[in-house]
Amino acid sequence: MTASPRTVGGCRPGTRRRLAAHEAMAAGLEVRCSIHVEHVCVEANRVLVDWPEAHGHEAGRLVADAVIVTVPVPQAAALLGGDVFVPSIVYLPTLSLMVALDRGAEISPSGGLQVAENPVWSFIGDNQAKGTSTVSVVTFHSTSGFAATAWTYIASPRPATATTPRAR
Repeated sequence: MTASPRTVGGCRPGTRRRLAAHEAMAAGLEVRCSIHVEHVCVEANRVLVDWPEAHGHEAGRLVADAVIVTVPVPQAAALLGGDVFVPSIVYLPTLSLMVALDRGAEISPSGGLQVAENPVWSFIGDNQAKGTSTVSVVTFHSTSGFAATAWTYIASPRPATATTPRAR
């Protein structure tokens, strides 16, 4: 597949800075995106990847020396048919807030800012600077501590309060 200026193999890898790295790593490789893989297995030291016909893609099988699986561990284990040791993993909660701006954001040249020692926000991302949006959108990611507290508050039952409608 030929890479367009903002994609690798037709896929959008994210930040412009990472684009060059993705292009270098993908040089000479067959890159496939948006394929719903159903099964991954190893036979005779080869990796077999199967997918059904779906979403405009024909069914197929990829036979390779190696593949990179980038889904969360539970989904990877399911793809591998449970033939893999899955360590005990604890996922930490987070909340995200996406804000559209009427002008460009000035977060950082890389498009992201890791926030140190803030009890609410851990990361702020400028989606336009990262190349994942054509308009100015900023995404705020909360700390796991804040998310756990907020989620507990949101999910906890509160006593019903009686309100009297005001006359207008």
